Amino acid sequence: PFIPVCYSGVFAIQTSLIPGKKHWLEKIEHSLEREDNIEEGHFAERTWVALFSKPLVPNQVLALMNVTNEVITKCCYDGALFRNDAIWVS
Repeated sequence: PFIPVCYSGVFAIQTSLIPGKKHWLEKIEHSLEREDNIEEGHFAERTWVALFSKPLVPNQVLALMNVTNEVITKCCYDGALFRNDAIWVS
């Protein structure tokens, strides 16, 4: 039910994760060289974490479910989890 997402394109990874993915990383890089602030760049920045992270384990999913109570459904953070303490019900 949860997919990690990277907003704003800011992320860090271990270099050990790169070697097996170098070929398609070069293809992604080439597709993003056309211009700055292109639509495919916005899709790519949300994809980085999914490409380099391991799937969430059950206790991580449970923790997310326990601390969030709202999903953002507008603008550029569509689908982001949010905790709104004003409506929090325990």
